[in-house]
Amino acid sequence: MRLDGQPTYEGGFEAGRCIAALPATQRPDSFYAVSDIIAWSVLDVLRLGGVATGQDIAVAGFDGLSQSARPMYDLTTVEQQVVAMIGSGLDLLQARTRDKGLPDETISLRGRLIEQGLSGPKGR
Repeated sequence: MRLDGQPTYEGGFEAGRCIAALPATQRPDSFYAVSDIIAWSVLDVLRLGGVATGQDIAVAGFDGLSQSARPMYDLTTVEQQVVAMIGSGLDLLQARTRDKGLPDETISLRGRLIEQGLSGPKGR
């Protein structure tokens, strides 16, 4: 199942509302959000709907925001290398400023998985 929406707390809340409205047998086992903030809103609405996060459904985010470790979220997340990302972007920008004919480049930076509790893997 794929849910598209706005990349905001409100957009995640609407996605969570769609999941919570499904019969328990039709809900996904897990939900991966493109940001921690979206994952927080999904957790909020699922809990309001009586869905046991971490048991009925696992939720994970992507950012590695420190707030994700708060007990109310306890969110599994992938931490981005923001400092390295900014440094690489600036290096590319400076190189292109000096030589506009440089070919396009792809830079990959490895994220770090931060496994937390309540929203971690389903216990089935």
